[in-house]
This record gives sequence, C-alpha cells and structure tokens, in this order.
Amino acid sequence: MNTTGSFANYRGLRSVTLLAAALIIAVAGAACGSSQPTTIVIYVTPRPTPIIIYVTPSPTAGATGTATASPSRSASPSRSASAVPSKSPSGTTSAGPTSPAALCTGGSGNQPEFVRAANTLTFDVYCGRLGKGWGLSISPGMSWAATKSGGWLKIGYQGPGGATVDVAEGAFCFTSPGACSPNTGNLGTGMFAGLSGDLDSTVDGFAIYVNPGTKSAYQITCKGLSQATFQSIAASLVPVPKS
Repeated sequence: MNTTGSFANYRGLRSVTLLAAALIIAVAGAACGSSQPTTIVIYVTPRPTPIIIYVTPSPTAGATGTATASPSRSASPSRSASAVPSKSPSGTTSAGPTSPAALCTGGSGNQPEFVRAANTLTFDVYCGRLGKGWGLSISPGMSWAATKSGGWLKIGYQGPGGATVDVAEGAFCFTSPGACSPNTGNLGTGMFAGLSGDLDSTVDGFAIYVNPGTKSAYQITCKGLSQATFQSIAASLVPVPKS
C-alpha cells in the first residue's frame, strides 16, 4: 500500500490550515490593540436596467383588405368634381353680349367696325340680320367714312345661289340725288328697319329708298330674291346702338 502520496497531501493541507489560523489571530490582535474601528468597504454592483423593445407585428391579410378599401373613399371626390360643371351653365347665362353689334351678320371680326362707325357717324347706322348662308361680300363688303357732308356707310351681303343685298346709308349720294334711286316702277311702300320708304322694282331685283339724295338717306337693293324675301330682309335691318 503506497502511503507516501497521502502523507504528503496531509502535510500540505496542515500547512495551509496553520497559515489561515495565523492570519485570523493577527487580524483579531490588530483589532484588539487599536482603539479605532476597522473600516470595511463593500462595493455593490448596481442591478442592470432592463431594456424594453416593442416589436410591431407584421401586417396581416386583413390589413391588405383595408388598403384596398381606400379607393372606394375616392368616390366622394368624384362626386364633388361632377358638381363643378353644373356651375358653368349659370356663368354662360349671365354672360352679356360680346358686342353692341352682335346681331349684325358678318361675324365677330367685323362687328367692332360697325360699332366704330355708329359712334363716329352723325346719322343712325343699320346693319343686316340675315339667315344661314349669308355673309359679307368680298366687294364692297363693309366700308364707311366721315366727311364734311356727314359721312356715309355701305354694306354688301352675299347669299345662297348668288343672291346679293346692298345697303347704303348717309350722304352716299348727296351731290347727285337723281342717280341714286334707279327703278323701273314703284310698287308701293316698303320698310327699311323701322323707316318707311318707297318700294320699287329695278332691272334685276327690288329696292327701297328712304330720303334719297339727303345727308340721312337710306337704301337697300337686291338681286336674285323674290319680292317677299327682299321685303323681309329689309324690315329685319337692326340699328347699331351708340356706346
């Protein structure tokens, strides 16, 4: 039986025990031999602060359904947009005439010229109000001038089938009144707008003359129209208001 190792271990253990006992006696002796208390410092490690992490759950299939419902809410703006055009008819109704000569045949490009003539010439200016297919002719078209004798205005209209209507106003024939009202016979009374004049026949049509040869003369002649149509056009002439 080998006891050498066991004895050596016992010996070592005894030495450690004796050393610990000596240290305890020394500490006790130091405490008894001194009047000052021994300070014992204890270091306490603080508890770690917990960290809280909030995790948002991932969208479920139900959230996708909510997203698809959002386009249905866009239907309300579409209803509000449909109400906007309903205001435009009211604005159109309240709009006034584009020109004092809006009733004059010839289009918006020529209507301002009728207004300028009416505001410049001393006599009343009239224009034609003809139906579909009528317009200002290339010659004479519409022309006017303010002169010492009072001024004049001439208008030429071209219609369907080559029919023509010519209007003259003012002192257009003041110097030679006899040559300004050619006719082949008198047919009675005719109306130039609201003015009463002589209704005559001509070589190729009809004519109405009011105050011929004066500074405020008016005449209307035609070619290619029946008497009834001509008289209707003459009576439908409209005055251009002065502004």
